[in-house]
Amino acid sequence: MNGLLAVLALLLGAAVVSVAPAEGAAALVVCAAFASVAGLFVRRIEGDGAFLTRLFVVALLLRVVVGFVIYIFHLQPFFGGDALTYDSAGSMLSQAWLNGWDHSLATNLLRLFLRRNWGMSYLVGVLYTVVGRNMLAVQFFNAVVGAATA
Repeated sequence: MNGLLAVLALLLGAAVVSVAPAEGAAALVVCAAFASVAGLFVRRIEGDGAFLTRLFVVALLLRVVVGFVIYIFHLQPFFGGDALTYDSAGSMLSQAWLNGWDHSLATNLLRLFLRRNWGMSYLVGVLYTVVGRNMLAVQFFNAVVGAATA
């Protein structure tokens, strides 16, 4: 079972990199890094650690496939338009961190948006600051978090 999951993960990774080479590699690095940490915590659960680790990997692979399909076919407006909002806000926030705050209308609107919304904009901004503007990396990070909830 573990070998099959490893082969499926490698095939999925190869498909992601071949279909979206620019965004796919960075997104897979983000996914692998956070999945490794989450997997270590899942594995440490006494009694059912091995089963829960397999469940985590299966859930992660399914979420990555669904997220990748949404990304390639640009289905974000249909499945959740908030992804586009967080993409814009995270990009502006990342640019503000990298280039310094200015007093433009966009910055003032961003501050209003950040005051009334939870931390997703900051999460996207941090990811964009590290890997560049990459909605697929955010999608894969969310896949890890979603799979870890199982």
